[in-house]
Amino acid sequence: MEFAGKKVLILGGGVTGSSVAKIIKELGSKVAIADEKPLTDFATHPINDLDNLDYDFAIVSPGWKPDHPLVQALLNQGIKITNEVDLAWHFRNLHAPNQKWVAITGTNGKTTTTELTAAMLNAAGISALACGNVGTTVIESVLSDKKFEVLVLELSSFQIHWMSAPEFEAVAILNIADDHTDWHGSFEAYTNAKLKLLGHTKLAIINGQDQHLVESVNGISNWKGRKIYFGLDTPTYGNLGLVEELLVDRAFTEDPTQAGAICELKDIQPTVPHAVANTLAAAGLARSLGADLDSIGRAVR
Repeated sequence: MEFAGKKVLILGGGVTGSSVAKIIKELGSKVAIADEKPLTDFATHPINDLDNLDYDFAIVSPGWKPDHPLVQALLNQGIKITNEVDLAWHFRNLHAPNQKWVAITGTNGKTTTTELTAAMLNAAGISALACGNVGTTVIESVLSDKKFEVLVLELSSFQIHWMSAPEFEAVAILNIADDHTDWHGSFEAYTNAKLKLLGHTKLAIINGQDQHLVESVNGISNWKGRKIYFGLDTPTYGNLGLVEELLVDRAFTEDPTQAGAICELKDIQPTVPHAVANTLAAAGLARSLGADLDSIGRAVR
């Protein structure tokens, strides 16, 4: 994508929109922002102005609905709409092509799991940063002076809806409960937004005790990636779970008859089911990127 001299409309002047605006302005773009409270450093485009859309492309912030009149007006006039995550992937390909991305989504527990995954990787000597819906934006993380080996992205259903470009080494879907139906229109559409992540990876770590999630994943016949399930039961080969007082890995061990110890139950405080499940999901992501079990255990403790 070319930015110098381009006229760009950014929909939303919050954390994501303002970060994108500053970066592409530095690259020579003429930036306008459509927001109820526009940033003072940029031109303002009224949200209800659907006619004067003289822009080369637009960048939409996650919370904007696809049926918003301004979004529809842009589409009707043939103006390309992109988003922060796709832009970040573009910059990653230019400036950090060896950087690996993993993604985490779910109705609950995303932030904890994202931060824990990054901590596990760092403990193993793999430089990683939690970003996206937590901490810094993805685009700022890619362009950071510190060239991280891995970005661990927390992604909301809104972000997943708009993105189309990234390829993840692995993704984790923690759970799906009835949420954000006012934005997506239905629980089915919300579920599909989460499952869209599968189309961007060949390895998915999935909550095997979320029946709706499991049935939904199994209903996707055209996805041929590897599924690793985590849960609070004794895991079969290829999955993650509990054996007595131990969290164990049977997905990334060389010997199919063996289980690798991730940590003890007592290492997780408070020792509650969702915290244990989140730890298993984080460990799966960390293991998929080569983190050793000892380092993962230290990060948990």
